Amino acid sequence: MKVILFSDGNKLEKQSLTILRSLNIDVVDIVSEKNPDANYLPDADVLVSMCYHYKVRSDVLNKYDKCINFHPAPLPEYKGFAVYNFGLYNEETTWGVSAHYMIDEFDEGDIIDVIRFDIGEESVASLRSESHKKQLELFIKLMKDISNGKEILPVPNKGGTNYTKKMFEDLRKLDHSMSQDEVERRTRACYFPPYEGVYYRDASNI
Repeated sequence: MKVILFSDGNKLEKQSLTILRSLNIDVVDIVSEKNPDANYLPDADVLVSMCYHYKVRSDVLNKYDKCINFHPAPLPEYKGFAVYNFGLYNEETTWGVSAHYMIDEFDEGDIIDVIRFDIGEESVASLRSESHKKQLELFIKLMKDISNGKEILPVPNKGGTNYTKKMFEDLRKLDHSMSQDEVERRTRACYFPPYEGVYYRDASNI
C-alpha cells in the first residue's frame, strides 16, 4: 500500500512515519506546504492528513481514492479551530480523537472511528499531549485495518459545532461584567504559553 502524508513536520509526523514503515507501508511523499499542485503529487492508495493545518483543495482530494484526516477532537461534536481550548472552556469530562474522510467542507466528511477517553483538570498543553498519544493509537489501528483490506463502515458526520478563529479570539476577551467563574474558565481555556492568553478589553470598545 502506498500513502502520501500531509503534515506540518512536528513530532507526530516523525512518529507516523515510523509506524507506516513498521507496517511495510510505502510513503511516497510528505507534503507540508500550503496548496500543493495536484499535478505534481505522486499517485498513492491513501492520502493521510496528520496535523496538517491547511484546507486540502478539491483537486488534490479527487486525485486519491481515500483521503483520511486524523482530527484531535471528538467528532461530530468538535470541529474546526482551537478545539482543545473550547473543550476545556465547556468543561468536558471526556474527550476523543477521530478519523474521518476528507471532503471540501473542513472536518465534515464521514466519520471512520473515534477513540474517547476520560479527562480531568487538564490544561491545554496536557490535553493536547494526551490527544496526540490517542491519535497515534487510532492511526496504528486504522492503517493496519486498511493495509489488511478490512471493510470500513463510516457513519455520517452530522451536527456539532465548527469552531472558528474569530470564536477563539472572542473567547480570549474579558470584561469586568463577567463573573469570577467565567473569567477562570476563559483563562484556563486560553492558557498555552508561549501564545497569548486572555486579556481585558478596553472599556471604550465594549
